[in-house]
Amino acid sequence: MFHRYVTLRSGWEWQVPLDPPPFGGPSMRRNVDQALRWLADGSISVAGLADRFPPTEAARVYAALADGTTSRLTALFDWRG
Repeated sequence: MFHRYVTLRSGWEWQVPLDPPPFGGPSMRRNVDQALRWLADGSISVAGLADRFPPTEAARVYAALADGTTSRLTALFDWRG
C-alpha cells in the first residue's frame, strides 16, 4: 500500500515481517514509520475522512457507525472539551 503495490486480502499484511530483516527488505515497522512520516510532513491528507464529536455523543456516534448512516468514513472523539 505504501510502495505503489496493493493487494487486499484478509490477514495478508501480517505475512510481512514486523521488524526489518538483517539486510533490508519490507517490514511492518518500516511501513508504519513511513506512513507516520507522510502524515507528519503533510505529504498525504486525511482531511475529510472523519467527523469530530464530543465524547458525550458516543452512543449516537456508535449507532450511526453501526447502521451505516455516518457522513464520513469514521469518527473521532475530541476530549479537549
